[in-house]
Amino acid sequence: MNRTHPTARRAPALLAALTLVLVVVGGWLVWQTASYGMPLPEQEPPASELSPTAHEMVVANLAREQRSGSVLLVLQERGRGRYLVLTIGPAEAVAIALPIQGEVPERPLTHDLMASVLDELGAQVVRVVVTDFHDSIYYAQLVLRVDGREIELDSRPSDAIALALRVQAPIYAEADVLERAGLTTEQPF
Repeated sequence: MNRTHPTARRAPALLAALTLVLVVVGGWLVWQTASYGMPLPEQEPPASELSPTAHEMVVANLAREQRSGSVLLVLQERGRGRYLVLTIGPAEAVAIALPIQGEVPERPLTHDLMASVLDELGAQVVRVVVTDFHDSIYYAQLVLRVDGREIELDSRPSDAIALALRVQAPIYAEADVLERAGLTTEQPF
């Protein structure tokens, strides 16, 4: 009877998934920046400035919800008492907690690898913006700068925040999101 460790059985699938992510992101960045080797026409970079209604946020807390066991990510508006509370998975919680605690894993986690890949490709994480909230789901944009252009990518807020913390990029939330989903210090989580 051949007994293998459960992690060893999953390793090929994890490696394949990670390879796919790297190929897709790397290919997309090459396509966006090099146009398949053809010279890009001279053009103004698209206006991708930060919305004037965006508010800077900081990670205030990670807490395990007692009843469900899920993890709550609490973002606080910088200098104010408004909060956004996002439910995230345990893996994302670890990915967010490590840079906050100043810990570096022995081997790179996915978000560490992504930060390294972006750096090697010359892309810079400019900011993360929590852009929308509906049906109890938060949406975010990860804004990258590549060759002087800003590129906005749809992202789960937890992944974008984990990446932003690794590269010290700011985190924002749109005012509309804070008004619809935000809590104040007077409101219970």
